[in-house]
Amino acid sequence: GDAIWGDRTLLAQEQGRGVQATSYLSIRNLISDIAATAYNSAIRNTYETNNDVTWFNFKQEIVTLLDQMVSSGVLQTYKIGRTTTPPAGVNLSERNSMFCVITLYPNFPVENFVLTTNLENAEITVSDSEN
Repeated sequence: GDAIWGDRTLLAQEQGRGVQATSYLSIRNLISDIAATAYNSAIRNTYETNNDVTWFNFKQEIVTLLDQMVSSGVLQTYKIGRTTTPPAGVNLSERNSMFCVITLYPNFPVENFVLTTNLENAEITVSDSEN
C-alpha cells in the first residue's frame, strides 16, 4: 500500500531539549519505513558474497524508498554509505559483515505561523509623465 507521511507533532518534548527530528510523526514513520526496508533487504542479501555487487543489491531498494521520500517533500536529501568500521557497541567481524550508514536531512513541518498586519499612511503624489 501507499504510505502517507503526515506532519503532526505527537511526541512529548524531553526536559529542556526542545523540538527534535523525532518529535515529528512524519519523521518517526519515515525512519520506521526505512528500517523495515533495510531489514528486508539485508535478509534477502544475507550469505551473498561481500562485494560491491551485494552492496549495490542491498542499497537499491533503500535508495528507491529514499528517493520517493525526497520527491514527496518530507526529506531534503539523504546520504547512504558503506563503512568498514562497525558502530559502537557492535562486536562483529569486518570480514563477514557489511556496515551501512544512512543519514537523513528532513524537511520539518510548520508548527507556527507568525502573521503581521501593517497599516500605514502613504502620501500619494500626482506627477505628469510624457509618453
